[in-house]
Amino acid sequence: MATDDQTANTGKSRSKLPVDTGKQFACRSISLQQRQKLRRRALTIVNRYALLSSGLGIVVPSSFLHQVAVSGLLSKMLYDLSRLYGTSLSKQKKNP
Repeated sequence: MATDDQTANTGKSRSKLPVDTGKQFACRSISLQQRQKLRRRALTIVNRYALLSSGLGIVVPSSFLHQVAVSGLLSKMLYDLSRLYGTSLSKQKKNP
């Protein structure tokens, strides 16, 4: 999370930051137990893709092919995490 010094350096004030419309940050209104469950599921997803990408490092001989394969895995991981938290990647791309 950005501190006051970081927001001052970027030229953006806190009032110009994106406003929560109720859909984008729906996970903030859930209970602590549900958040912990979501966190455990998210860590499971991240650990699975970390193991897959390290396994690709052993199997794929070329560094270029490894980079392409890992970038595909990372995009799939982001897709899975966005589905878990109920957001879409297209919402995150838009900058006001």
